[in-house]
Amino acid sequence: MESNVNNGLDIKLILNAVKRNFLKVLLFAVCVAIITFVIVSKMSPVYTAKATIHVESTESRALNFDPVYGADFSKREYFETQFAIIKSETLARNVIGTLSLWENEEFIISENEQSKLTFIYDLLGLPQLDASRDSQEIKMQRILKQFSDKLSVNSRRGTRLIEISFDSADPELAALVVNTITSTYQNSEISSKSEKVKEATDWLNNRLVTLRKALDESEIKLQEYLERENLIEIDGSVSLVSQNIASVSERLSKSQNEIARLRGIQSIINKYGQADILQLESIPEITSHPLIQNVKKDVIAVERKFSELTEVYGPKHPKLIAAQSELRAVRGNLEAQIKLLTSSVQKELSNEIENSEMLNQRLKSLKVEFQSTAKKETEYLQLKREVESNRKLYNAFVDRSKETTIAGDSHSSMIKVIDKAFVPTFPVKPKKKLIILASFVVSFCVGLGLIVLLAILNDTIKSSRDVENGLSQRMLGVIPLLDKNHVSDSHTFFNNDNKHFSESIRTFRTNLMLSHLDKANKLIEVTSSVPNEGKTTTSINLCFALSQMEKVVLIDADMRKPSVCRHFGIPQYHPGLANFIAGTASLEECLYLDEQSGVYIMPSGQIPPNPLELLAHNRFSELLSVLKQRFDRVVLDTAPTQAVSDSLMISKNMDIVIYVVKADDTRQQFVKRGLGRLLEVNANIAGIVLNQVDVNKTEQYGGYYDYYGYAEDKNS
Repeated sequence: MESNVNNGLDIKLILNAVKRNFLKVLLFAVCVAIITFVIVSKMSPVYTAKATIHVESTESRALNFDPVYGADFSKREYFETQFAIIKSETLARNVIGTLSLWENEEFIISENEQSKLTFIYDLLGLPQLDASRDSQEIKMQRILKQFSDKLSVNSRRGTRLIEISFDSADPELAALVVNTITSTYQNSEISSKSEKVKEATDWLNNRLVTLRKALDESEIKLQEYLERENLIEIDGSVSLVSQNIASVSERLSKSQNEIARLRGIQSIINKYGQADILQLESIPEITSHPLIQNVKKDVIAVERKFSELTEVYGPKHPKLIAAQSELRAVRGNLEAQIKLLTSSVQKELSNEIENSEMLNQRLKSLKVEFQSTAKKETEYLQLKREVESNRKLYNAFVDRSKETTIAGDSHSSMIKVIDKAFVPTFPVKPKKKLIILASFVVSFCVGLGLIVLLAILNDTIKSSRDVENGLSQRMLGVIPLLDKNHVSDSHTFFNNDNKHFSESIRTFRTNLMLSHLDKANKLIEVTSSVPNEGKTTTSINLCFALSQMEKVVLIDADMRKPSVCRHFGIPQYHPGLANFIAGTASLEECLYLDEQSGVYIMPSGQIPPNPLELLAHNRFSELLSVLKQRFDRVVLDTAPTQAVSDSLMISKNMDIVIYVVKADDTRQQFVKRGLGRLLEVNANIAGIVLNQVDVNKTEQYGGYYDYYGYAEDKNS
């Protein structure tokens, strides 16, 4: 998986995995479809009956009366409330009771189900149910649950239409239940309105009695007050008295002004005396009197006439003499009027003072009368308002009572059935063909998905590309997977029936030698990440290939789990590496010659308790020095790097290290960890050998192995 993340998904790898497992996935999908077909064939058909109702936003009424129930039918909340009522348990109970559904086969509990319930009650330690009221209620709850599961109520978006549907194995029962639901819902809605109207009517009638009594009492109080105060009509009395007060106040003000004026004139006359006519004539208070002003006009007119005649006639002319006589007459009249005015001022002043006192007394009496009248009017108006209020309220209740009575006789409903439920002809489920097809498609997709997922999650080493890109190491060779008939034969390399195997070993040998032409590289370590990757088989066959050209010795340095003796039939007690280092056997005693291949073999010998300390001994280094002089190649089969540190200790004395990886089995993280441990001790890693490669997968892996045509040879 790490390689996939670093290098991106290998689409070709995934496609090859799908191609290789396509028939398996197809067979799996067919099997699932067959099983689904068997299951679906045993399922009973289900029929669905539907009805559509309309919840109106306004109520149809013959008369324009407001209803006594205060519901706003146009609001969304009212529509949602009706939606919930249809799905309510109360409505369901009414429908179940009307149709006696507890007697229907679909709702009758079978003996098998009854036995299951008995078992569950026994398991939970609950008392068994008997034919009591509690058991009947539990039965009803079970029927309600079944009924609710079969019922479906949906609204059409943007409309006030509600679709009611019911599923049943009996098409006639499905239609009957839906129609019963709609009729029961309509009847319950009408019944609810009737109950509200009846409650409102009863309440209005009771209130009318109380209001009528209150109205009569208020009328009696008003009449008694009018009789007690001897009032016939008090409306406007206060206004009339108020007008009289204003009028008298105005007259009193004028009288007081006149008194002030007369007193001013009187004080001037007293100051100058009545004899000084010329002085009195110059006083504005006197000259402003209307009578004096009229006389002065006559004097001025006569003086002007006299002045004009003087300019025309002489002093003794009759006209001038007549004008003088007229002038003296008007001036005498003016003096007489002034004297008359001065003598009458005192009399006018006395009369005006008397008039002012009368007006003042009249104003006081009117104020007292105003207060009394206002108090009576206030009390009267209070009693009158109470009468009018009681009468208005009583009349409103009388009108509303009549409207409610008339509305109660109307049985209009807000619910209108648009589409009635009819007996369905075809079942709606199970959709057998669709279910079978869906099971096939889903199982096929699941199978493909698993194949793709496994391919993506597979982060094992599968090809030279993984070795070079994922591990950043040289690819030395690819060893094919042997069939079971040749696995136990250690000398398969020499078998002509497995030429592809032998050729792969030779290719591995050639790559190894060509990659290190500048160095002898006599000491060769072969190791792996974990056990069972084929490092021993690789070591043996590498020695076989090298022995055709050079003198080779194979040392079994895996003293934890040695296996070289088993491959060559060498007894387990044969002296070997451990015996030589311990000094209990000579070099010649520890070597064994394989006659068929000509390879010398040094077994691990007696397994020591401390292999790591033994490998660190100086005699081990001395042994390697001796073998380098005696043999052209010294190959050591060592323990896996992830298990113990033996291979790390040995690698310090080696010229090169060959790392064996089992194809399509060992994960990259294990290989990287093992290589990392070797690199930490400065081991010279020659490259990677990809072992046990399945030739049939070379098309999937591509690259190195198929390049040499081994896949073609194997297939042929």
